[in-house]
Amino acid sequence: MSDQGAALPRAEWQARLEQLTKEREGHDVAIELLDRDVGAYEAIHTSVRVVLANPIAMAVWGLIVAVALIIGSLPVFAGLAVVLPVLGHATWHVYRKVVEPPAEPRPAT
Repeated sequence: MSDQGAALPRAEWQARLEQLTKEREGHDVAIELLDRDVGAYEAIHTSVRVVLANPIAMAVWGLIVAVALIIGSLPVFAGLAVVLPVLGHATWHVYRKVVEPPAEPRPAT
């Protein structure tokens, strides 16, 4: 087996966490909106704008998410191990379709 998929050692995770903490110093509230850094107000405003622009599609998506979570919870919550990653992946694709990409690409860290 290759080491490519191996987990990072604890020291590397701690170093990365410290680096991210230093980068965020001075921010009262910062939310990373998947592919860009924005404040809480802008993230909420973006979500509200998307829902108002696509009310039926967002209502259907909300219903799909609710039903999937209920079904995933039925077998003693074990089904959530399948449902949550699928919903996360699908939500990413929904987000990419309804929110325009950032003007400049995010720098690699």
